[in-house]
Amino acid sequence: MPDQTSKPPSLRDMAVLLVSGDPARMERARSSLQGAVGELYAAAAGQEGMYAFARHRPDMVVTAANLPGMSGTAMVLAIRDINPDTAVVMAVDPYPEVLAAALAVKADAYVLADAGPEALLAAMESCVADIARHKELEQQRGLTELLLGGLPNPAMLLDRETRRIILANTRAKRLGLDAGTVLTGPMLPVESLAGPDGPDGSDPFGPLATYQPVQVDDVQAFGRTWDITIIPVSQHAVLHFAVDITDRKEAERALIAVTMEKEQYRRNLEAIFQSIPDAILTVDTNLEIIETNKSLEDICGLGSRISVGTRLDGIPETVSCGCLDILRSTLATRRPVKERRMECAAGNGQVLVANSAPLVDSDGNFTGAVLVMRDITRLEELEKTLRERSTFGNIVGKSEPMQRVYTLLEHLADADATVLITGESGTGKELVADAVHYGGKRASGPLVKVNCAALSENLLESELFGHVRGAFTGASADKVGRFQAAQGGTVLLDEIGDISPGIQLKLLRFLESREFERVGDSRTLKADVRVVAATNVDLMDKVRQGLFREDLYYRLKVMVIGLPALRERREDIPLLAEHFMARFGQSSGKHFSGLSPEVMALFMTHPWPGNVRELKHALEHAAILCPGGEMGMEHLPRDLVCPPETPPWSRRSTDPEPATPQSAPPASDREVLLGALERTGWNKAKAARQLGIGRCTLYRRLERLGIPDPD
Repeated sequence: MPDQTSKPPSLRDMAVLLVSGDPARMERARSSLQGAVGELYAAAAGQEGMYAFARHRPDMVVTAANLPGMSGTAMVLAIRDINPDTAVVMAVDPYPEVLAAALAVKADAYVLADAGPEALLAAMESCVADIARHKELEQQRGLTELLLGGLPNPAMLLDRETRRIILANTRAKRLGLDAGTVLTGPMLPVESLAGPDGPDGSDPFGPLATYQPVQVDDVQAFGRTWDITIIPVSQHAVLHFAVDITDRKEAERALIAVTMEKEQYRRNLEAIFQSIPDAILTVDTNLEIIETNKSLEDICGLGSRISVGTRLDGIPETVSCGCLDILRSTLATRRPVKERRMECAAGNGQVLVANSAPLVDSDGNFTGAVLVMRDITRLEELEKTLRERSTFGNIVGKSEPMQRVYTLLEHLADADATVLITGESGTGKELVADAVHYGGKRASGPLVKVNCAALSENLLESELFGHVRGAFTGASADKVGRFQAAQGGTVLLDEIGDISPGIQLKLLRFLESREFERVGDSRTLKADVRVVAATNVDLMDKVRQGLFREDLYYRLKVMVIGLPALRERREDIPLLAEHFMARFGQSSGKHFSGLSPEVMALFMTHPWPGNVRELKHALEHAAILCPGGEMGMEHLPRDLVCPPETPPWSRRSTDPEPATPQSAPPASDREVLLGALERTGWNKAKAARQLGIGRCTLYRRLERLGIPDPD
């Protein structure tokens, strides 16, 4: 960097040659320059001026354009050939010598239209300044050329005044930025600075004032992106270094795009993770919590106690609920634990199902375990309710035998297999057939019922398969059979054990192929129906007796639903009684509050040979006689209260001894309560259910009668 305190060149130190063909002008010029320059020489013509220049070697020549003999322009050109560094100031008249002035400019001389003393001195001072500037630039050229030549990026030395490239390296020249080019385009980032010239209207070469470099980033030029550094090297020149950052910028943009994509992906995963209703907990191999989701706090209710970084084995509630044992098992064996049910001690006693799995990183390294817990409390309650359900369609009962029946009916909902319903008379086989039909996929089709025991063989064949006109006496028209009428639906064959061998054979063929012929017709018809058969006899016993075809029996018993007798599900009697009382009360317009303890005790001990049908008819009888309120013994059928003597040989071995007026008079409230308690082992909840009363009512009656708990 040049010395900023060095003295600049001055006219007083320069030798000046004054050439003019006008004596008056010559005299005025000599007078004004006397004392202003170091040495002053004069010549009156162009040729004389050349002799004086060759003799004295002046630093500056001041000449008129029109000279005797050799013109001023020719003289300047000749002087330039001898010494290109000589400064020239040429004075011209405004009009006659415009052409000469143009020639003088071409010769790189200062042109002066006003030859007055002040204008002449000013022009000479400017010329001196140019000489200093050019000398300084020339001094920088050698070193700068050596410096720029070794750079891998475009670099240029610029003249501050003209913004002209003084020197450019090979990289800059490839872009068309060669010496002499006036740089006003993008590579001189004037437009990158706010204002017409600079950031605040200042000269973009402002760094020259303080000799501080300027960095201009992201300049767009030649279809590329550049970072440009401007460095002052003197009062009149600056260096521009341009670095192509296009590839770096594209890489940065690609990296930013990938980073943003990964961040969006992470946010999406986080949103999904937090929105999952199942509680999720991940731990490392030391049982230290790595991550949890919001549902964990909702389910466990431990708040900040189960935060990231906390050791899970330091929270007592996790030990009692079992989740800690599950995670320890996975950490020890590196194997998953599936569908483990547990009750959450930390929360509100929710029932949870937990699954754990090993946690493996992207390199396949075992890093911990993940636990997923689902709140199935509502599902558990629904399952419990389902297990304890008291009705299925029109079937009433919540005993264990009836629960098994309900489960079978559910399995049959999506099946289309033949069903055989067995059970004593009055157990509700027809209601089960209704449930099979209306609970399955044929519910929209017809349900056709046939009582096989009520028809003779010929009539049953006609009813089932139909007949054509003239098939037999009285067949005056074609008739559609029950199978054909039930197309797309279900046929119930009630009392199937009473059909004749001939009908058995035809029915067997229909069950195998769903094909049949009407009576008196040779054409084979097909029917898409489901067959449900019902019987109150032991078909296997009939098979052994040769009264029922064995192949037909096995064709019918694809799915067997065995209905229990009422005496085998006595716990359903209070529920059935309540159901029938509500029905009869609605039809009669009466309100029945319940059964008296004596009636309930009788119902719970009666053998019920007629099963549910007998119970229904007994309550229908009582509903007619009872005006409302509680049904008593006086409202029941007489043969139920005082049954006739049953011959021993007709009594089932499992039936209790019948209660008669002679052997068992009507029991008192105390006896009824004690009997129910003894039968249930003094389980008051069960005794209350048997008696058809609430548990609180049972407690009040025990207290009123003074019956203490046994020791």
